[in-house]
Formats: sequence, structure tokens, C-alpha cells
Amino acid sequence: MHGIDTLITAALISGLIGPFVVKLTEVGFAAWEKRKAKKLALGINDPLTDAIENSESVNLYIHGIATEFNFDRAWVSMFHNGGHYYPTGKSIQKFSTFYEVSKPGISTIQRQFTNMPVSLIPKSIGEVYKKGRLFIDIEDEDTFDLEPSMHASGTQTTFIFALKNLEGKFFGMVGFDAVKESRKLTQDEEDELQSKVNTLSGYIFEYLHDK
Repeated sequence: MHGIDTLITAALISGLIGPFVVKLTEVGFAAWEKRKAKKLALGINDPLTDAIENSESVNLYIHGIATEFNFDRAWVSMFHNGGHYYPTGKSIQKFSTFYEVSKPGISTIQRQFTNMPVSLIPKSIGEVYKKGRLFIDIEDEDTFDLEPSMHASGTQTTFIFALKNLEGKFFGMVGFDAVKESRKLTQDEEDELQSKVNTLSGYIFEYLHDK
């Protein structure tokens, strides 16, 4: 660990911590794949250890992106079964925020978005589903039903990307928030963010299917 700590310190001094951490975590994703293959070969199954390692990797990765692009908060939400309707038994679709990082002094949104029915914000989720991304500023005329939650969390601008597998199945969202002041992205920044989100999508989806 001392070697990694030294590299991170050097990256902080040089102002490269964001790109460095993102690259380091991508290496971590690959290492996780190797550990998984080794465990499978040895017949080892330890869900708790896997969950801890996965959470550390995802949080480190989105922290690196947030640092690189100077976002105040980054989060990952995913869809899940939320019980059943009475009396038919039809599944209730909900989503929760499973990973989140934020700068010191910035409020978190995890409790606000836990076991939330999709039916409460269908417009924004539908837009992300159809277009793959949704960028909203609190001053926009149409905030896609997110204005109350943005006010509650102090968010000025949010950049939301869809998490999809290789077949295009929509299974979650990753968001990057500007809290201290509004933000805009250049086209190059949008493209770079999308590339990093694609990497994250692949890793999370693979983890979810690792039983």
C-alpha cells in the first residue's frame, strides 16, 4: 500500500489526482476480474468480501471522476424489486442510491433516494432511458420533475448518465452534481465522461451477475 499512497500523494501535488485515480481504479477493475476467476477456480465464495471490494472500487472510481471534473458530488443509483402490489402480486419498481461520494461540507442524497418508486419521478428516468443522459440546471424551465430534490440537496446542476450493459439494457444511473455553482460541459468533456461511464457500467453489470 505504501507504493500506492506515494503515487497518490505525488498525483495530488501535481494536480493529476482525478485522472490518476480513475486510471488506478480501472486497473483495480481488471484485478477484481482476476481475483474472481481465481476464487471460482478454487471454489471460494465470499459475498461479503466481494461486496466490500466492489464498493471500494466503485467509490474510488467515481471519486476520481468527480475530482477530475471538479464536481461536488457523484452517485450511482440502480433499479431493484421493491415488493409487490396488492392483490395482483405485480412487482413494484424502485431504485436506490448504492454508491456516493461528495466534497467536505456537501450534503449527501443517499437517504433521499432509497427505495424510491420509479413512479415518483418518471419524467426524468424516462428521459435518461430514451436518450442515455440528462443534464439539468436548477434555473431550466423544465427540470424533468427533479426541481424539489435538487432544491433539497442544494444542487445547482446535475449531469445524469444511463448505466447499460452491452445489449443496451438500462439498469441504473450515475450522476455528477455541481452544488456550489452552476456548470456547463464542453462536448469533449461530455464525450470523456460518457467513456468513463461506459467503463463503470461494464464493471458494475459484471459484478451484479457474479453469483
